Amino acid sequence: MDPMQAFADLQAQVAQLQAEVQFLRSITTTPSQPKPSLLDPKKFNGHPHKFNTWLPLIKAKLRVNSAAIGDTVA
Repeated sequence: MDPMQAFADLQAQVAQLQAEVQFLRSITTTPSQPKPSLLDPKKFNGHPHKFNTWLPLIKAKLRVNSAAIGDTVA
């Protein structure tokens, strides 16, 4: 193979790989919204004696996961 042709082939491969890297970088961005870190507490079943333990759990979830949940409207 002609050395000049081999060089041209390598340049084409490099250009193709650079385009692929740029494409992959564009699709592997960080998520726009963080994921929640605390699990959902069990649903409150209406029993008053369980409310005092459920309320701190839900408050902690709202405080810790606030970035993932969103603002007050969300």
